[in-house]
Amino acid sequence: ESTTFLAKRFGDRQTAHLYYYLEALPGSSGTVTYNGKQFDLHQHVEVDIDSTVNSTKSEDFYDIDGFTQWASNPVYGSNGTVELNSSNNRTIRFYYTRDSYIITYMDGIYVDGNGNPLTESSLGEIRESQEILYDAPIPDQGYGYRNGQGVRAEDL
Repeated sequence: ESTTFLAKRFGDRQTAHLYYYLEALPGSSGTVTYNGKQFDLHQHVEVDIDSTVNSTKSEDFYDIDGFTQWASNPVYGSNGTVELNSSNNRTIRFYYTRDSYIITYMDGIYVDGNGNPLTESSLGEIRESQEILYDAPIPDQGYGYRNGQGVRAEDL
């Protein structure tokens, strides 16, 4: 996912730092641990500011596809802002957890004797996968069909 940030330079050119961390996949060691979870740095944004600036949750803690906003440090106040100043080194860190998804494996299209597709919702369902984390490899025990041939799910 590509994100573009625009910064206006003003003031005495202090620098605020915004760090965006994504939850590491199981089995990999993240670059940082926060509240017992492992994370990898996704993006570091530097913004020239006056001596202090307010970070606004609705603007700075943006959505990332496949992830859920989990925590920030420092924590946003009830008004949805936090001041970045010398006491917090003008730094805020955002943490996102991975979303997970279930894959339903189907074995093809069922038709009646006249070639009309049948539409029962569970017809042709082989099984559902366990939850699979966003951007994680699909386990190779799943199977599907392509061009009438059985193939492993990872080859679909």
